[in-house]
Amino acid sequence: MNILSSLLPATARSAAQRQAEAWLVLLDSSACTPEDRRRFEAWLDASQDNLAAYVDIERLHQAARTLASDPAMQRAAREARTVAARPPARPWLRLAAVASLCLFAVAGYRALQHLPDGGSQSYANAAGPPKRVALPDGIAVTLDADTQITVSQGRAGTGIDLARGRVLVGTSAATRNGVAVSAGSGVIRDIGTRFEVDQRVADAVRVSVFEGSVWVAINDRPQPRTTLQAGERVSYSSAGEVGAVEPFDPHDAGDWSGGRLVFRDEPLEAIVAEMNRYSTRKIVLQGQDVASLRVTGAFQAGDQQAVLTLLEHGWGLEADRDRRGDIVVRRPGDR
Repeated sequence: MNILSSLLPATARSAAQRQAEAWLVLLDSSACTPEDRRRFEAWLDASQDNLAAYVDIERLHQAARTLASDPAMQRAAREARTVAARPPARPWLRLAAVASLCLFAVAGYRALQHLPDGGSQSYANAAGPPKRVALPDGIAVTLDADTQITVSQGRAGTGIDLARGRVLVGTSAATRNGVAVSAGSGVIRDIGTRFEVDQRVADAVRVSVFEGSVWVAINDRPQPRTTLQAGERVSYSSAGEVGAVEPFDPHDAGDWSGGRLVFRDEPLEAIVAEMNRYSTRKIVLQGQDVASLRVTGAFQAGDQQAVLTLLEHGWGLEADRDRRGDIVVRRPGDR
């Protein structure tokens, strides 16, 4: 019997919850086939109740593993079982033993709703080149500069919580259960694909799909999820407002995961801000007319000198170091 079934009677669980439990068991089984995964996706698409039930059940099962290994909860369980098994001298002791077991069950159920996922590991990348992390189940995650994630393992796959920054997630033929990325007010889930989640702006998340497909759902919202195919992207706000799906060319988007940044007719201010994320030596622009220059170019992440060379030869700008070691770019004579 699974942990949820032991806490909730069958009559208290909806049909969607019972089906969600069955899917969790199947997805975690070695007998799960690609056709089973397609049927699972169709079941999710069939009803918003199915999606909500699956998310709830998955969270409970993930938390159950933490609960099972928690020393305090294990100790409380042993004590409760010992009291319950001991022959009571008086009737009220038996009632006390039953009450302690009930209290433990209630406390355990409440803990399931609040404990963090089990088996979690945090990864971070400060200023510098993109950092690649190989996860179990054939999943590869590339962390952009100034990015932090927490990874947890669950019955239905790998969970990634993006605290800030940008990640590129890729799965392989060896990936059995897919991956779910939580970012801002939403969750992005895939089975067999390559996609990017960008949360560099504090109040917005942008999801771009390079291969395969993903769906994007807003937490605690009844609205239908958004399905993205390769070459499509969508953004949503911290308030859960989802924008329109937009096309983009995956081959024309640059490859920041490989350290190559591509800019096309973008303000120099935006380009410098992006390049500064990859270096402790910052470029500082002096003058709004300099900041608003439109620039097209491709640079290696962290190669500040390439940017300076382009600005000096292409726009006749000059660069000097300030007292902090940063590089100030200005027009000649502007001091």
